[in-house]
Formats: sequence, C-alpha cells, structure tokens
Amino acid sequence: RIVSEEIDLLYIIEQVYNIYKQKAVNEKIDLSLELNDNTDICIIGDKDRIRQVIINILDNAIKYTPENGNITVSVARIQKYVKIIITDTGKGISQKDLPHIKEKFYKADNNVRGTGIGLAVADEIIKMHSGELNISSEVGKGTAVEIILPIILKEN
Repeated sequence: RIVSEEIDLLYIIEQVYNIYKQKAVNEKIDLSLELNDNTDICIIGDKDRIRQVIINILDNAIKYTPENGNITVSVARIQKYVKIIITDTGKGISQKDLPHIKEKFYKADNNVRGTGIGLAVADEIIKMHSGELNISSEVGKGTAVEIILPIILKEN
C-alpha cells in the first residue's frame, strides 16, 4: 500500500545522500550528487516508499563498489518526468544474471550480505508510482540504475 501525497523528491534524495555520504567515506568510496540545477521536482507518491527505493539502490552500490570506487547520483528533469540515475564503478552484474536481478530472492552473488528481495521490492514500488526502474551493467565496469517517475508540472 502506498500513501499518496505531493512530495519534494529532491529533498528525499538529498536526505538519503547525506546519510550515505559518511558510509561511503568510511568505505573509501567517492559519492557525488549531481542535481543539474533542478530546484523544484515534485511527484505524487509515498515519501517513505520512495526513500526506501533510494536507500536500497545506494546501499547496493556501496556494497558492490570496492575501495577508491565512485558512485554518482544524478537527477535530471526531462519534460514531464524526472530521471534519477545511480551509477557505480563496482563489480557489475553478468549478462546472464541481469535479466533476473529484479526477481524476488534472486542473488547474482551469494557471497554478499542481503536476501535478494531489495531490487524486486524497489521495482514494485516504482511501478506503483507509474514509473520505471531499469538496470544496466557490465562486469568489471559497474552498474547504472535508472528510475523514471512522472512529476507534477507547476504553472509559472
């Protein structure tokens, strides 16, 4: 179930980023945030569920990125949508595993903590918000998770 209300998406992203910034420093990972001059991006949705998705994806990025790696969170408004892309320079996901990565309990790497339900839940939440969650990856180069959500267009 989701509780729908107007939410400031950038506020949620900045909140989660600030929480994970110290964790990234502790893991010797460079975490950066690119807001692309977007000052007002509002969506209709459940702020707790959207926060849960961002946390899950950032947590995965840190979990799979080695020391001296990079993680970038970028946010761009594209017409009636917002695109959030979280990229990392982690170990990546094989082409064999990639089609299954959003299935419940599927884990590409059983040596890493977690249950394998995070991306499945994130995908469900984004779909409940009329959005898309796309994942692209290359072994040894990293992963990019793209979240696309409809925004509220404000009259000037």
